[in-house]
Amino acid sequence: MYKNTLLLAILTIVFSSGCALSTSKELELNEIHMNKLVHGITEQEMTLKNAIEKYSDHVVLGTINAFEKLNNTRDVYKVTISDSVLGGTPEEILVYTAEKNILEMDKEYLLFLKDFSSNLYDQDFFVLNEEFVIKVEEDGTLARLVDVFKKTYVPPFVEEKFNNYGELKKYIQANYNKKKKINKQSVDKLNEKDLVDKADHIVIITVTEVTPVNNGLAIVGYRVNKAYKNGNLVNVHSLLLPNSVEVGKEYLIFLRNTEGSAVTITSRQGSILEKDSKEYEKMLKLLN
Repeated sequence: MYKNTLLLAILTIVFSSGCALSTSKELELNEIHMNKLVHGITEQEMTLKNAIEKYSDHVVLGTINAFEKLNNTRDVYKVTISDSVLGGTPEEILVYTAEKNILEMDKEYLLFLKDFSSNLYDQDFFVLNEEFVIKVEEDGTLARLVDVFKKTYVPPFVEEKFNNYGELKKYIQANYNKKKKINKQSVDKLNEKDLVDKADHIVIITVTEVTPVNNGLAIVGYRVNKAYKNGNLVNVHSLLLPNSVEVGKEYLIFLRNTEGSAVTITSRQGSILEKDSKEYEKMLKLLN
């Protein structure tokens, strides 16, 4: 269940936003077939409207600088943002893609992005809408990627006027209203008191099984040895945790409730303490 939840969160996420489209006509795409790499993922008709309203929180102009490791395992793009069309991001961001080489280094792109924030990852990042990969040439000309493997690009729109960054930016800003702030849910570190207060469950567990999944995470089977706070995890049959935990070892963990009966770690740092570590012993004194 957790593996499926993770893949859904990364590849499709729940795309919803509060945009408003004016009565202006929709720009017609030159090619409307789905990008061959991600066939089957997009559920809505591929249009600029859906790309913005259903599959993006932010539309920004950025230059691809380098790869950086997410959770010390997964390559993501490091991107410098030079202009914001809708929404807004920091100047330097990480962009997650299903295909490692979908973007070219040192090239500029109009990026349609969803923000993603979780304590399970060491950094927040943005997920690229890979159906709308639009390269911006030095003269402002736009080219949309339609075949990942052959690196085939076409002018995005039938109406030639809007195959220019400046013109498309004006069109988008005139017809869409998106002032969404980044939905930051991650917490890097809490002091001991706040960690105890904010956790919904504080338990000591023994790890019984570790099944690695993508991005430095693992589905973890466990047995609860002692509960210090709540600890009613009868419907939580496994945990999604960093894959650094080991079978047979005992951990003091701090969990918070999420959607449904799911749980996740309360903070990125300090929520998983191995038995006999200094941090473990110090926190036990506070709890007892």
